[in-house]
Amino acid sequence: MVTGGDFLVVNPDLSGFAVKILTDNAQIELPVIVDEIAEEPIEITYELKTREEISPEDLAAVETVENIGEYTINPLMMGEAVIISDAMDLIVSIEVTQTVLIEEEETPLTITLTANRPIPDEGVIVSIDSDVENALGQFDLLRTQFDNVALLSVNDDLSGFVVRLTEQTGTIRTPVVDDDNDDGTQVITFRVESDEAEVDQENASVTLTIEDNDTREPEPQPPSSVDFTQVFGSLQEDVIEVQGQNQLIFAGDSNDLIDASLGSPFVTSSLEEATITEINQGFDTGALTSEMLVEFYLERIEAFDQSVNSIITLNEDALATAMALDVERQTSGPRSPLHGIPILLKDNIDTFDLPTSAGSLILQDSIAQDDAFVVEQLRSAGAIILGKTNLDEFARGISGLSSLGGQTLNPYDLNREPGGSSAGTAAGVASNFATFGLGTETGVSLRNPAADNNLVAIAPTEGLVSRDGVVPISFTQDRVGPLARTVTNAAIALDVMAGFDENDPVTEQSLGNIPEAGYTSLLSTTALEGSRIGVFRDLFRSGTVHEESLAIIDDAIEDFQEQGATIIDNVSLGFDLFDFLSDARASIFEFKFALNDYLESLGSDAPVQTLQDILDDGRFLPSIGNTLAFSQSIESLEDNADYLERLSRREFLQNATIDIMEQLDLDALIYPMKTVSAPLIGQTAPESDNSFTSIAGLPGIVVPAGFTSEGLPVGLEISGKPFSEASLLGFAYDYEQATLHRTSPTELNESLFSSNGNNRIYAQSGDDTLILGRGDRLFGGDGDDSFFALSEGDNIITGGAGADQFWLATAEIPDTANTITDFISGEDVIGIGGLGIGFDDLSITQQGDDTLIAFGDNELGKLLGVNASILDANNFVFT
Repeated sequence: MVTGGDFLVVNPDLSGFAVKILTDNAQIELPVIVDEIAEEPIEITYELKTREEISPEDLAAVETVENIGEYTINPLMMGEAVIISDAMDLIVSIEVTQTVLIEEEETPLTITLTANRPIPDEGVIVSIDSDVENALGQFDLLRTQFDNVALLSVNDDLSGFVVRLTEQTGTIRTPVVDDDNDDGTQVITFRVESDEAEVDQENASVTLTIEDNDTREPEPQPPSSVDFTQVFGSLQEDVIEVQGQNQLIFAGDSNDLIDASLGSPFVTSSLEEATITEINQGFDTGALTSEMLVEFYLERIEAFDQSVNSIITLNEDALATAMALDVERQTSGPRSPLHGIPILLKDNIDTFDLPTSAGSLILQDSIAQDDAFVVEQLRSAGAIILGKTNLDEFARGISGLSSLGGQTLNPYDLNREPGGSSAGTAAGVASNFATFGLGTETGVSLRNPAADNNLVAIAPTEGLVSRDGVVPISFTQDRVGPLARTVTNAAIALDVMAGFDENDPVTEQSLGNIPEAGYTSLLSTTALEGSRIGVFRDLFRSGTVHEESLAIIDDAIEDFQEQGATIIDNVSLGFDLFDFLSDARASIFEFKFALNDYLESLGSDAPVQTLQDILDDGRFLPSIGNTLAFSQSIESLEDNADYLERLSRREFLQNATIDIMEQLDLDALIYPMKTVSAPLIGQTAPESDNSFTSIAGLPGIVVPAGFTSEGLPVGLEISGKPFSEASLLGFAYDYEQATLHRTSPTELNESLFSSNGNNRIYAQSGDDTLILGRGDRLFGGDGDDSFFALSEGDNIITGGAGADQFWLATAEIPDTANTITDFISGEDVIGIGGLGIGFDDLSITQQGDDTLIAFGDNELGKLLGVNASILDANNFVFT
């Protein structure tokens, strides 16, 4: 029996079909595989029970479906779905006979899938190594040589089985089960077309070299610092030395020794900081899958978001979506560079399958009828919505606080605010919880958190990116943009997001204003050569509190000049810009009308229908109460003189900026996004940011410029004329590559997730011994595994299913404590060797949900999710 969460591929050549159970509310019992040779099409029948009754109308609507791509039996998504590959057109019909509840003893729902051709009755494994010819037909051999193959049992006796293929290391054609062996065992035979493999006879390990069967000319890619490699153990007892970086190590099924202590430090990149380009190289070589990447980010979220508090909702279907996209990549290739890339969305951007709360308790269960336009574009490109992030409630603020999500913290200093209102997206992306994310801005809500979180943000020209499906503030100032760790990642996202949407008529202006070859085609390390860059001194504030940030911006100006730009200093519009901006915001007048239109679009099931309903409900932060009340008091816009004057000032500001740029022949303006670092939680910082580009309707790109003496990020902003994003991104990329100011937050990464190693090491079913290096991620297998720490540390260890030994010290105390994610008291043990100490010499203390084990002033290890009170001498071994 398999319950929620498994992705079951019955025809593992991926041309057939799969069944996905979305939750534990349904279960599949006894899939029957008919494997006799027949001239007529075979039938594969599933008996499926649900906890929710399917209505007769819904049942009638799906009794026969031709050539389907995705098919949902239960419209409530409580149970089950069928995914079929379009490419091979294998399934010709689906028949649904009936449904019952699990609690009842009636005939279960039967789904019959009929194939349009018979499946062969036997399979053959193409031998990789002549020494293993006698092992043909054994599943262990296949799994050893093709680790991407995993056996998923439907019944304990294997009377029904499925196989999944997650990487392009071999093509499995047909599984066949033979239960009639003389010794009573089962043999599962496959016919496999393998890619080239070379056997390292000395170490008895198999290294797979994956050949690309695509005859198309590959698109040119920038050189990558990530060299993904796979090493697979064999059936024998292996000794595998890990001497590179960024390796994926898989033990075989015997008792193996894997030594990661020889690995040299990884100094230029790591998986958490990997760019979209580097990730795609991992996908292309088979060293990385989207499933693995989603699991990686989910592990980081589980480990660290309890500190950062960036996520409101995780997408429970993210892993299943990743698996399906991995399948699609193998069968038909990637849709775009975003194929299989996990992303985060600010929780004021609509998704049809997840709530859109705007950070409000009132809207916490509100689900839109369809995706926002930008989400639809991203999903069509293959992006995976990993989750939705916290924000200032209704995006009204810059601190990262909401009634639903609470306070998001800055990963560079957990005592400080992350900036807002796109706080959760910025903090999450900075913490490496996803490859990039989306935010929105009406005043500073993209650019402010980018500056505070050492990120790149694109606040696009009004009309370049659709606002459809975004909980709005303003008709005139709202915009949607990416938050990313690199300019390239942001540009790749913008390539997908930009364009005309009939539901947002202003995007008609984008037609003819998007580069035909895409924004990424114009990224160059020589973009600044010959450019004329104006230093926009109107946005430089005076006073001691601003001096440190301004000094960093002055350094950035010199960097621009060193890259070949001509600097025109002291550019000014000739009036006090900050005073002007304070009287040019139209958004507070538009909020009621824009929000009421959005709430109406949700339909009659929406939790509230108007802003007045929200005020009457009262479940919102007191800090935004006056703002909401003022917006509600606005009766109309057409005859509101103050509002119309603000629109006029906005138009004047845009024209004045374009005029000064043309007079001085400027390609861009540069200035500090903000001049004071992120404030401590609960403290009011001096006003330091600016809403210049959002009010002027101009593009703004923020790029990391360095750090203050307290280790807090500072952001440089680059702006220009409407729809000049292509050239601005080129300038930002040139500056970024020359300075490389982006670093991951040490507040998180130095303690648990060091970027010095980044080997990922997997044991299999034997009793394996793994020697820890530095900054590695180690996974035990089904056996009783032993993990030995040496002098470095900073590793994260997940033991696996067996009774494991975690040796936190062996003759030396590690420089940095190692972390154990799944210690089970009474089953696993903690070992400490060579230090001449015993249990009474240890300090065992509770730190939040975790337990810290120390000897004197030296931290030896941390046990995640373990209560210190359950540990005693019986949990330890000393030598």
